Order: sequence, then C-alpha cells, then structure tokens
Amino acid sequence: MPASAFTLSPTVEVITIPSVGATFQTVNFENTYGTAVPVCSYTLANASNPPATVRITSIGSGSMQVRIQQLENSAVVTPGTVSCLVAELGVNLLPDGRRLEARTVLSTATHGLSTPTNFTMHRLRPCKTCLGLFLGFQMRLPWGR
Repeated sequence: MPASAFTLSPTVEVITIPSVGATFQTVNFENTYGTAVPVCSYTLANASNPPATVRITSIGSGSMQVRIQQLENSAVVTPGTVSCLVAELGVNLLPDGRRLEARTVLSTATHGLSTPTNFTMHRLRPCKTCLGLFLGFQMRLPWGR
C-alpha cells in the first residue's frame, strides 16, 4: 500500500506510510519544498513488538527516504506505520491562521558513541496558537479538515 498524504497548506503536509521496515523506502511529497523539515513517528504493530525509531535520509525538495530501526541497532524490526509532518523551514501559515515553525539543529556528538557523528535533528515548534495542532499530531488525534 502506498503512502497517503494530506496537504494542510502549500508548505505543510501530513504523510502516513504503511508497512515501513528496516530497508529505506522513498516517500514522495505532495508539496515541493525549498528546505523540507520532516518529523516522523513509528506506531508499533502491537504491544508485544519491540520499540523502534524512524530514520530519515535523502531529504529533497520532493521526497525523502524512511526506515525503522530497533533501538538496539538491530535489523530485525516489525514493519509498522510511520506518520510524518513535513513543513518548509521557517514559519509556515496554515489556512486557519495558525503558524507552525520548522527548524533544524546540527548536532556534532551523540551519547554513547566513541566517534562523534554529525547529524541534523529536525523539530517543529508550534506557536502558542498552534499547540493543539502539534499535540494532535503527536497524540494521533484526527486532524480537523
């Protein structure tokens, strides 16, 4: 089953990707971005499956690649649904007037690694009036359409 997307504005969209496993897969955006900032979350298939984290790479103007990885760095994962919120870098205006700010942070060290690795962390910071939108995504509440 292919990914499905819901465009909130020309600069913000929500993407649901079913059956994401340990191998990177390309996900196309509905919007075209100058600098896309994706934030993704993995949903466990059921409570007995081990937790996993989402890995994102090859972020471009029209696509990105995603996979899941167990926290122990194991290739054995239970495929599941990944939900992403993708926004243009900076402040984005939604149709109802709320604003959503998307930023990245470059980190030069990670906890527990003997060799520091550069990577970019992506985060979305809602404005005070956008808090419900951000919490709605994190808590898997339905989006108002």
